[in-house]
Amino acid sequence: MIYSNGLLQEIVTTFYRYALRSGVIFVYSFLGLNFNLGKADAGENILVIHSYNEELPATQELQLAIDQGFMELGSENNIYHEFLNGGYDLEAQQEQKFIEYISRKYRRSSIDLLMVVEEPSLGLILRQHRRFFAELPVVFVGIETVNQEILDTPWLTGIIEDHSLIETALEATRQNWSNTVVVIDNQQEDEEKSLNQIRSIESNSEQFLQIDTVNNLTPETVEERLSKYPQTVPIVMLGQLYQTQSHKELIDPSLDAQILSNLVPNPIYTDNSARLGNGVVGGKIFDTNYQ
Repeated sequence: MIYSNGLLQEIVTTFYRYALRSGVIFVYSFLGLNFNLGKADAGENILVIHSYNEELPATQELQLAIDQGFMELGSENNIYHEFLNGGYDLEAQQEQKFIEYISRKYRRSSIDLLMVVEEPSLGLILRQHRRFFAELPVVFVGIETVNQEILDTPWLTGIIEDHSLIETALEATRQNWSNTVVVIDNQQEDEEKSLNQIRSIESNSEQFLQIDTVNNLTPETVEERLSKYPQTVPIVMLGQLYQTQSHKELIDPSLDAQILSNLVPNPIYTDNSARLGNGVVGGKIFDTNYQ
């Protein structure tokens, strides 16, 4: 099939230009597809599948940024947003119902491009792409790791978030005259990457630095588990807080730091721009909107 793909060309060009001067890694695949890189047609349809609830501030921020980004391309495109809501705990039955819902809703629409936001929606499309708009190219955003399956998928491209925890942790300990840093790390879906980041702090430190990792933290357990640390010990939020121990539902990054700052006096650092102005001191920030 031949794609009228001026829109995709503009997106790829924009990704490449920004990736050269920002903290993102650009992955370009789309091998084996036959694209007609002509002028973009007005009114092309873009379907965006978000991973989390549309009421979460971070999701709203991403939705607004995507809409503004397409406006800056100068084409009059139609952007449709759908929300997976299930996150990493999405069950097979829920996944099937979501796919059926999307298929029914857009069966008479000519979708030109599919975007997925964050890992859960990317995982969904990797599993369901053959049944769901099988001929569509897919652009991902908000993804923190890349594996061989992503690299080998010919209809997939996007940006990988290139977070750096080292600078934030070292500067936090320097500012607070501390040789200890507490890292909140609930990123169990990517445990190996988290461990590698934590190890890199220790190996890049010129002095002895104690890294204490706290997992499975909820608002109810914060004071019990963090009160043993002096108030000068900085806390770096690599992962998010859970709402409860049983359901493993994550609290939105724009809210969890504020909750934490109300419970402990320690300075809190982050690498997520969604937490700025919400209880954190600062950090080397990854700007989601810029991405």
